[in-house]
Amino acid sequence: TVEMSETPVSSPTSRRTRPGTVLLGKDQPFDQFTDLAILDDERMLVAGGGSFISSLRGVHVRRWPDLQVESSLPVAGDRFDRRAPWLLVSGPLWQGRQQSTVALDLASGQVRAEYPLSSPFLLTEGGFIAGTREHHAWETHPAVDPALLPAWPELAALIGTARPLLVSCTWEGRVRWSLDVASFAPAFPVLKALARTPEGDAFFVATERSLAEVEFATGRVRWHQGWNDSTPVPFLAHAAVACDPARVAVGGSSDGQVAPLRVLDRATHSTRSEKHTSELQSRPHIS
Repeated sequence: TVEMSETPVSSPTSRRTRPGTVLLGKDQPFDQFTDLAILDDERMLVAGGGSFISSLRGVHVRRWPDLQVESSLPVAGDRFDRRAPWLLVSGPLWQGRQQSTVALDLASGQVRAEYPLSSPFLLTEGGFIAGTREHHAWETHPAVDPALLPAWPELAALIGTARPLLVSCTWEGRVRWSLDVASFAPAFPVLKALARTPEGDAFFVATERSLAEVEFATGRVRWHQGWNDSTPVPFLAHAAVACDPARVAVGGSSDGQVAPLRVLDRATHSTRSEKHTSELQSRPHIS
């Protein structure tokens, strides 16, 4: 039981005993692996962490075959991209959001720099591609940690525009090009996933409701496709993209309901096939 004080509008305060709360269950923080890469015949790189803002996150080197942790990298991230000798890792959260990217030396694991750009990201020759998010007028806090900005004046200038941008920069923080994500995804310009093409001269960008092929060298959009689904997909949120020389696949979720998986022809940009998780859930599960 719980004893409470009650103050009616026209009466004095009184004390009253009421039944107390019975806690039947609650959400528990859970760990999840969020990124993997095989380093060599003896080691693999594993990123992971909990599902809450306050959860621990990290990247570890694990050894075959028991997958025991050999070492932990000095960064609290849960996504990475690697291209020797560099390793990019998502940085620590700022105001509950992932808003920085940390560059490390892949061999030593030493941190080289932290940039005010966020995942998803891709390593390039002499630098990387990452994003900035839109800073809305109603937000009272900055989009990134202000302490990161003085070291990167060109990146700070882009962040100051408050626009959702895709940015290609060098390790020194010099901007090669920037692309306004709203130019090909006006409704929901939120970067969700990037994927290199097999040819190596371009990459695919998935936002919540759009897909675009962009050139590495110039940031020029070769083509883009958008979806404004209603039934049976009330709200589309892409989460992954992959491609081969002929096709590109993009998939995700839709507001906790059916989730689309689309495969497009890279030459014609038309949808070659499409599935939804509702079709998969109707089949028996194997246990």
